[in-house]
Amino acid sequence: MKLPLSIKAFRGHDGQIAAYIIRDAEGRSINLPCDINQLRRDVARLWSVEEAEALAKRIARMLTDEEEKG
Repeated sequence: MKLPLSIKAFRGHDGQIAAYIIRDAEGRSINLPCDINQLRRDVARLWSVEEAEALAKRIARMLTDEEEKG
């Protein structure tokens, strides 16, 4: 992925956060789907909104550190 990286929350039709998207300068992205409903999370194996946000930040930080080293 090319720097800079951006993290944005994608909101579904109901206005709730449905995913976090990590996007690079070339437009490539990593999508981290999430849901506030515990039952849907369990069935679909999704992250909670808080877990998805933390994971997106961790991934972006890790990719930024790798890019700076390489």
